[in-house]
Amino acid sequence: MYSCKNLAQVYQPLAHELLNAAFMSVWAYLNPCEIDIFDLNESASNLVQALGDAIEAPNMPQEILHDLLNLVEFVEMHDKKIPIDIVKVGEQSRKAHALAKCLRCKESEFEVSERSERAFWKTSILAIKCAKWLQTLYYGYIHY
Repeated sequence: MYSCKNLAQVYQPLAHELLNAAFMSVWAYLNPCEIDIFDLNESASNLVQALGDAIEAPNMPQEILHDLLNLVEFVEMHDKKIPIDIVKVGEQSRKAHALAKCLRCKESEFEVSERSERAFWKTSILAIKCAKWLQTLYYGYIHY
């Protein structure tokens, strides 16, 4: 990337094309292991905050917003995660008329909520079974 810097400063379309790869390089450096994306170092956290603020900026030009949304999608397609609220990304995608990205965000929201709901019901069923087992144990102890 560094060797392309001088050429990219002279030829702007090259800088535009290298944005995703350059960000990926920086993100991999700041978050190398991806053990827990919500336990980021300060630099990575600042980068995520700046990216989120830029995506949500009210007067952001459409072209720049599209580039940022493409950047988030590019990173996710390479099995990396940026801890940005998917609901906000979906809303900004809708505002930018990037309907395919908006749909993908809505699908992700649905998958997350479906997993949460499934986990809730599994936990509830387990709690009911435990309560019945304790009740059986309690009544068995009293009658013994």
